[in-house]
This record gives sequence, structure tokens and C-alpha cells, in this order.
Amino acid sequence: LSKAFNMDGNLIYQHKFNDIGRTLSVDFNTRINPTTRDNLYEDLVLDSLIQYNTKESVYVLGSNVTFTEPVGTIGQLSLGYNLNTTYRSSDVQSYVIDGESTGQEMLNEDLSSNFKSRYTQHLPTLRYSRNNYGNIFDVSLAYQYATLTNEQLFPTVEKSTRSFTNLIPSATFRMGFGEDGELMARYSASTSAPSATQLQSVYDNSDPLFVSVGNPLLDQSYSHSLDVRLQKNYFDQNITLSNRTSVTTSSDYIGTSTTVVDESYVTDGGVTLVEGAQINSPVNLDGYWSVRNNTSFGMLISPIKNNLNVSAGLGYTKLPGITNGEMNEAKSYTADLKVGLASNISEKVDYNIYYQVGGSRVSNSLQPDTYSQYFTQTVGASLNLTLPWDIVFRNETLFQKYNGVNNSFDTQYTLWNMGVAKKFLKDNRGELELSVFDLLGENQSFNQTVTAQYLQETQTQALQRYFMLTFTYQLRMFK
Repeated sequence: LSKAFNMDGNLIYQHKFNDIGRTLSVDFNTRINPTTRDNLYEDLVLDSLIQYNTKESVYVLGSNVTFTEPVGTIGQLSLGYNLNTTYRSSDVQSYVIDGESTGQEMLNEDLSSNFKSRYTQHLPTLRYSRNNYGNIFDVSLAYQYATLTNEQLFPTVEKSTRSFTNLIPSATFRMGFGEDGELMARYSASTSAPSATQLQSVYDNSDPLFVSVGNPLLDQSYSHSLDVRLQKNYFDQNITLSNRTSVTTSSDYIGTSTTVVDESYVTDGGVTLVEGAQINSPVNLDGYWSVRNNTSFGMLISPIKNNLNVSAGLGYTKLPGITNGEMNEAKSYTADLKVGLASNISEKVDYNIYYQVGGSRVSNSLQPDTYSQYFTQTVGASLNLTLPWDIVFRNETLFQKYNGVNNSFDTQYTLWNMGVAKKFLKDNRGELELSVFDLLGENQSFNQTVTAQYLQETQTQALQRYFMLTFTYQLRMFK
């Protein structure tokens, strides 16, 4: 049983000076994300139940001050300072419930923990931008000073603080070709701090065959990303063609080190590890790569007033890891194709029909002669009709077929959603809709998790048929 909610807040103050282009802005933001999970597992060896009560929370408090100054007639120089603090906490209480006698709960200290972390970053930034009739050049350089404080309160008391310094550059370039298209490129660097769970040095054997333990010595990861997009328009033929390529690489990537237990033993903390079990721990590794290319083609078919859209994508990901002390790289190759036909008849008739197919193939360097692959096919259609008396009919149907790595995961289902809405109030600002989700009661959920050691297929019990009444009011205060 899991419960979670998110709450975000943002407050912005902006001031314009008498000189054109000179501004001052102050931004405050906050985010709260608490999560609770209660899991119950049966230990057949000890003839008992193990209950894990987990409370996790993420609290973010940030502020940003930016001052801009015009440079010439098309340039702008800005100086900013960002201060951001993220508080993370994880409290895990593990109870052993005797299955033979009274069912009394006893706290297992070896499987319980209370951990807190605080990640604070200071980010002064200098930025120059230039916009000349849509031709954009933007470059910035930030200096990041960050501190990571870890505090373990239970079962032992430990505290450590580390600091990081990095240069964070970014650059954006856009060249327009009038109405014929554009070329845009963006480069950026970023850092990512480890989570509280990854930093806890406490064993989690909620799954005795896949035991995990954190690593309090983890560093932040540092990534470089490049995104290039080219779009070309052929108005005389009603054709649009675009291509986008994205590349990301990371140093100190937080991967996984896996050790397979040769024979059963008990750790110093009293945790029993059975033969054949895997012990997973996060580690910093170099060599992460992700490359994605997507090409899109769009054409207006005038006789039937429809738009034909075709997109094809290729992807490659390399995940570094360690297996039994040896470096292991998982390489994923993905490909997908989507063909769709969308209406361009009128504002009152809107429909979309499409077919999509995608597949993945995964291999690892320690077993180069073996691989795993899976495919997904989807046929879908949606329809929105505006009828007399301001009544709107909405319908969405898709058929999905999944062929997994394991034949037992092969499945197919049809998802059918339908709704009827009535617009009312002044200028039709209000709308009341009655909708049904999963009319046939066939909804399913499955996903794949790729690591350097294995590919995991998961099928989750999904929410099926339900009805919902929705009221929507549109705020229209701008002419």
C-alpha cells in the first residue's frame, strides 16, 4: 500500500526600470513530496511475516535573483544567483511478525533505518543573449558550489559532509530560414545528486533474492547534453520535414554493482543472505551514453482535408555496471515507427487514426552472444465532435499487443474511453463532462527495466473501468 502527494508553489516578483531592457526579477519556489509505503512479505524459512513501514519525503526550497541589462539594440546581458536546498529523509521500520504464536510485532533493528540528507547548491550565472529577427545566440556560464550532508540517526549515528564544485556551461543557437524552416542547436551541462535511499548503508531484504544496500560515499553525477533540430518547410507542396538528434553522456553516473552470493551467510548486521541471491549497491561509474534520432514527415492531403504524419526513431543507450567485480555494459537498441492520419476538416470535427510499432534489443558485454528483445504494436483512433446545442462527444480507442522477452508476458487488450460534455455559461466558459474510462474493463500495465545486469519485465494490476464527472471553467481575461 503506497500513498503520496505533491505540492508545488512559486512566487515571482518582476520590476522594469525606466531604461528599456533593464529588469530585475526575484523568484521563490518550493516543493513538498511525502510518500508512505507499507509492504508485507512472508519468510517461509523463519515461518514469519516481515512488515516494512517506509516514510520518505522530499522538500525543496529555492530562490533565484536575475538582473538584466541591454547590450546594444539586440543584445542582453544578465547576472543571476540561484540558491537551492533539497531536504530528503527516509525512515524505514521493519517488524517481524511471529507466524506461529501470538502474531506479536518485534522491531528488527538490522533492517530498520532513519536517514536524512541535505543538498545545497549556490549557482551564480553570467549570461549573454542576442536575438536578431529570430536568429538567436545564447551562451551562459555558471559556477556551482554544492554541499551534501548525510546524517544517519538509526541504527547507528553517523554524519558526513562533502562539497562539490563544477562549471555549468550552456549554449543555444538558432538560425531561421524565413518561412522555409530553421536550424536549432543546444548544449547544456548539469549535475544530479544521489537520493536518500541510495546513500543509506542499510540492507533491504524485502526481496530475499534481490537484496539492496546504499552507498554513503556516492558523488553527484555530471552530464553533458546536445540537442540538434532541423526543420524544413515546403509550402508549395504542403510538406514539413524535420529531424532531431539528442546525445547525453555522464561521468560519475550512478550505476549498480551486483554481487551473486556463492553460499548462504549472515552479515555482521544479522541479515541472512541465501545462496544465489543478488546484492545490489549503487556506485559511480563513467561511460553512460544515450543517443536518440527522430525524423518526422507531415503532408496535407487536400482532397480529403487530412494531415498525414509519419515519424521514425532510432535509439541507443549504454548503461555501465559492475557484476561480481567485473565491468559490464548493457547496450539497448530501440526503433519505432508511427503513421497517423489527422483531420483538418473543421473546428467541429476532429479525429486521429494511427498505427505505431516499436521494439528493443538488449545485450550485455559479459554475455555478448545472448540478447533479449521485446515489441509493442498499437492501433488507435480518437474522435471529437461538436454537436448542436454545444454538446461535445469524445471517443478514444486503442488496441495494443505486447510480445515480451518471456512468452508468459505476451498479451493484448483494447482500451476504450468515451465522454459526453455540455458547454454552458457566458462564451461557453463552463463545461460539464460525464466520461467512462476503460469501457471494456481490459486495461493492463506492463513495463521493462533495463540495467547493466538484467532486463526485468513487470506486469502491474491497473485501474480498470470507472466513471468520472468533470466540471471545467476557462478563465479568459486577455483580449
